[in-house]
Amino acid sequence: MRRQIDNFDTRITRLVRQAPDWMGGVYRAFTTILHPATILALLAVVGAWAYSAHEINLALASLAVVGVIGINTILKLIFKRVRPATEYVEAMLIQTFSFPSGHAAASAVGIGFFAYLAAGLLASPLGVALAALGGLFILMVGTSRVYLGAHYPSDVAAGWLVGLVGLLLIILVVQPLA
Repeated sequence: MRRQIDNFDTRITRLVRQAPDWMGGVYRAFTTILHPATILALLAVVGAWAYSAHEINLALASLAVVGVIGINTILKLIFKRVRPATEYVEAMLIQTFSFPSGHAAASAVGIGFFAYLAAGLLASPLGVALAALGGLFILMVGTSRVYLGAHYPSDVAAGWLVGLVGLLLIILVVQPLA
């Protein structure tokens, strides 16, 4: 199994790094702007507003999104996968483990949550367009982590899986728009 994962990581990394040089700035912007801390800050605002507006399901859903990001952090401590040996990783101020990707998980559950809210609360086609844009942002954040050398593709795939499973559970169990 390890060999298949290594082959997957090698092939996808080569593919992603074939992007034109100008994409480096775009990827850096996505990885910086949509950092898990940014997503957590936005969730705090939404959760606080929802609580003050007595939208308890929305407040609980916001808290649950934070919980999913926390679970991903715990998974990093369990798996303890070392990050790729790259200049980007060497320059990171805070060194954490690689698997699963925190950026990928936070974007999948956080941006996915905002996309879900946009699709459910805003008139179509605006809500649908914003939800689709959210999907593109999730893809760009994950791809940026591989392009920059912060993660292996399998780290990103696992982060997306953690985030999307968490998002699905939040939507089905907490029902923030009910």
